[in-house]
Amino acid sequence: MSARSNAEIAMRSFAPAEELIAARDAEALNVQYLCAAHPELDGRQKILDDPKQWEIAPEPPLAEYSSYKRVGCLAVESGGASRFAAIDMNDPSYMVAPHQEGLVNLHIGPFAGAGELRRDVSRAAEFISMHEALRSAPMVVGATSTRFTGFARRAGMREMQYWGAGNGFIESTHCWHRVFNAINGRNDPFSIGVVYLPTAEFIEKFKS
Repeated sequence: MSARSNAEIAMRSFAPAEELIAARDAEALNVQYLCAAHPELDGRQKILDDPKQWEIAPEPPLAEYSSYKRVGCLAVESGGASRFAAIDMNDPSYMVAPHQEGLVNLHIGPFAGAGELRRDVSRAAEFISMHEALRSAPMVVGATSTRFTGFARRAGMREMQYWGAGNGFIESTHCWHRVFNAINGRNDPFSIGVVYLPTAEFIEKFKS
């Protein structure tokens, strides 16, 4: 799916769910689900009324540092506190404590296929390798629906046992899981998975 502005996604989210599912419009369907769950927080009209929200900003080069960096279907976040807790049961020295700082967090968004995901993981590794603040982090971690962490495990990331998370994180993750099920005609049960690698190993494994 080509890049779209925030306003275009918001506008599309008013379409019938069946239409969004047929179009595999994951972003708009996710917005629709979230707004239906929290109508008091629905800010789509403000987005539509803001001319700047109709613009599509070019993706900055990887050499330009940002604490929240969009890299295709991924986002690389640093400097924030973790929103979940987990531990590697095979090596308990690797763990994520509640509200832990200093980690690099990967967030996954809609992607067209495994090839696109592999490309963007490689670019994320390149971005991390360019910046000392990221290279010096002990781990690169990601938590999402186990349907998505399965891709990462098969690519070579290691699994952590999920302990728990705040309600906002769980709800957001569950919403993306609902989107995946709807678009793919599935009824998979919801669960959260966590994957990680030590930062140096992540760079070595995935940087092309």
